[in-house]
Amino acid sequence: MSTIMSIINAIFRFFMSIVVTMTGLFAIPGIPPATARVEDIFDSKPIASTVYAVRRGSLSNDETAMLASLQGIVAQQEAAIVLLDDGGLRLEYITAYASEHSEINFVLLQKPGNTSNPLSSLPAGQVTTQAVQDIWGIVDIFRDRIKNNGFVTFLRDDESIDINIAANYAGIENWLSVPTTLRDAAIQNGYVEKENVSLWKGSNAKRQEKIFDLYKNQYNNKFVMHERGDWITDRDLGISQKAFSFFTQDVYSTGAMVWSGGMSFHIEGVPDLIAERAFRHKVLSWAVPDAAVIGFWDDTDVDTDEIMFIQDIALHGNYIVPFHGDSNLTFMAAMDKVPVKQRTNTIAPAAPVAKNGKHYVAFYVTDGDNVSWLYGSGSLGNFYKDRIASSDTFKLSVTRGPMMSVLMPFAEEMLYRKNEVANGGNNYLFAGTSGLGVTYPVNMSLKRLTNYADLTAQSMKLADMSVIGPMESVTLNPTWKVGIQVPVEAFSKQDQIKGGIYQIDGERYIGGDGEVFWSTNGKPFISAKYSLWTDTTANDYAALANKLNNASTDITRYDTYTVVAIQPWGIDYNVFSDFVQTQLADHVELVNVEELIALVAKNVKH
Repeated sequence: MSTIMSIINAIFRFFMSIVVTMTGLFAIPGIPPATARVEDIFDSKPIASTVYAVRRGSLSNDETAMLASLQGIVAQQEAAIVLLDDGGLRLEYITAYASEHSEINFVLLQKPGNTSNPLSSLPAGQVTTQAVQDIWGIVDIFRDRIKNNGFVTFLRDDESIDINIAANYAGIENWLSVPTTLRDAAIQNGYVEKENVSLWKGSNAKRQEKIFDLYKNQYNNKFVMHERGDWITDRDLGISQKAFSFFTQDVYSTGAMVWSGGMSFHIEGVPDLIAERAFRHKVLSWAVPDAAVIGFWDDTDVDTDEIMFIQDIALHGNYIVPFHGDSNLTFMAAMDKVPVKQRTNTIAPAAPVAKNGKHYVAFYVTDGDNVSWLYGSGSLGNFYKDRIASSDTFKLSVTRGPMMSVLMPFAEEMLYRKNEVANGGNNYLFAGTSGLGVTYPVNMSLKRLTNYADLTAQSMKLADMSVIGPMESVTLNPTWKVGIQVPVEAFSKQDQIKGGIYQIDGERYIGGDGEVFWSTNGKPFISAKYSLWTDTTANDYAALANKLNNASTDITRYDTYTVVAIQPWGIDYNVFSDFVQTQLADHVELVNVEELIALVAKNVKH
């Protein structure tokens, strides 16, 4: 980022912090108070007694996008439509749940030529097949749910945000979202075009602001959907609960200098930075102070500023639950919410006794906050998948967003079931990144941070977690540690939270250099000291082994306890496993992060 852009961004954040602070000081008509219970963020609907299932592979992308909007409209009353993959975890969760709930009957809708049955593992009496001629035969089953047979035409394109505008119409007006390629067929089948947003002119920000202003008094503002145009299946949740869907970008580049709002920017044929961010702040200021942002921030086709996005989220007391490109959120959220228990806690509730001559290490897997890694692929970039498939029993900790307890509780239960039997029950899950969702706690006001910490603790209790993994992007100047102390105190006041693993500065999370931050009530927040990342080589492994093998073994010193971060999609699990088992000395003892925190709290002077 250029110096000019750095200065402008700093000025923008300063003025926005004033706006956000003032928002917190004064009550705004129409804005409800912060959420008191984490379970109240989503208003779960029941699962219908008859659920209509459609093979996703039998649909075009345009048909899939349209059916996802119908899913949301129908789910305003009950979850009655599922999109079936031909394999994978998403199908596994649905069939596992169905096998435990025989009262749910499935009707598999088959278009001509489609004969495969992804639900073949269920009892024959639980699944019937119904022939439909085309996508309209599916839509017509729920014609009565579509108000006045209405639909909204939109351009379905990976670079277009039209799909968000159409989703907002679907949520409020119950009009079907119809891609331009299906418009004529919709009319031929008796549906009535109510709006054609593909004809709307103006920037992304202006067009999304138009639909926002139209219905802002009718949207549910407990959460918002932040979705790219190429994610076509996961707006059903927002539509079902009348949440606002939008997408904004932050783009830095070198190019022609342009002026906007009296300030200069380098822009190369991309949406106006000021307009995008201003609209984002408008939406977040309208939402409740701790609203969840469901979706993601990145755009693979441009240089999106992830740090700026998360800072903006945090300024408003919000957090993002990363989720993109998956399906059936309405069905997953409607599944039974059952208590879960970590086997690690059950079989080893007490920390090991520290012994001089030992060096204690907790390896942990970063970025488990993205629900898609655990719901869609289930792999955390194949690292976690390869881990649970192995016979290894050494201890490993894994970040996982506790919002999964609310958003898809049965998928979480399945994850815990696997952890019970895999690796001797030695995979420990803890709340990352930053607890309930991705945010920078240090950028929150104290009032909003306090409420966020409370909601996070509630979700951690549901998920049987006691360790949080806060993430911060801070300038490592002489005063940065003062700022970190504020979140440390806020989180430590929650009985559910015993301590934390602090991930500081940059993508490798090691800006804290292993330092321990203590709360006034004696809870340690230990920063990661080392990391294993995409470019890790054999020499890097050898160097890390040398550092750990020769580190302090005095149990009263904080540097006897080391946290090592592992990037899930950049590290080969088998290489890592070999490193652990062949290069670490016998006196290097692996513990999970909860055990490490207990050891530090008990033995290190502070």
